Amino acid sequence: MFNQLFRGYVSCIKEIFCIKNDREYIELKSNIFIIFSILGFIGLLRNFLEVLLGINIHPKWYVLDPDISFTMFFFPIYLCFFGACAVHMASRLLKQNISYKKLFSYIFYLQVIHLFIPFIDYIGLKYKVPWYFYLSRPYISSYFTNGLVMTSGIIVVWLITIYMNYKILVYYFKINILNTLMILIICFNLLYWPIYHFWPSFNTLFNLIFHLPNNHLYGFYWGYGCFFMFSFFIGLLYYRVNIEHLNRK
Repeated sequence: MFNQLFRGYVSCIKEIFCIKNDREYIELKSNIFIIFSILGFIGLLRNFLEVLLGINIHPKWYVLDPDISFTMFFFPIYLCFFGACAVHMASRLLKQNISYKKLFSYIFYLQVIHLFIPFIDYIGLKYKVPWYFYLSRPYISSYFTNGLVMTSGIIVVWLITIYMNYKILVYYFKINILNTLMILIICFNLLYWPIYHFWPSFNTLFNLIFHLPNNHLYGFYWGYGCFFMFSFFIGLLYYRVNIEHLNRK
């Protein structure tokens, strides 16, 4: 099993760098607990590496506080389970028949790119090249922010994700370019707006429920992590329905 996981990650990284097209990352044979644990570990390791390398993009982000660690633990889990659910449902909405099992396997292995981010950011920090960008004028309230802060690592990973999704949908699942673009637009919006703009509302709601101080800029981030956790449960339900359906065949 671990040999298969290793080959899958190596295959995915080779595909990203256009080294070899063997697509072993399409096949995933593992139980849900191991999948959950690996994804959570990737999130925690990314956060630890950012702290270790001295990278910070916010007065209270990339630290080892429990709320940030909780959020980063569930972030790759959310992207994998809910992301696979979103892509598969969008493809079905457009009447495209693709294998959920193979799609989920690909998205699972793709989460390894979280570990690219600290090192790409560190190159910018170390060699004093631009790596930290305000892409819009920041405004933040208790429920919404239009501010968009990106690092070079996050930008590179977004571009890799778009490139890989386009490649796998067009060249592997044989979806035409127009439908592929529609799927990418739908899924991008489902993921982008909650992650980058509505996160203050999750924290505000959590703080109100549990009577915590509600400072949306420097306060607690448990609500953000809970959003990822509850969205994961939606993706997990979709996973179980589809995988059990395949197993009954």
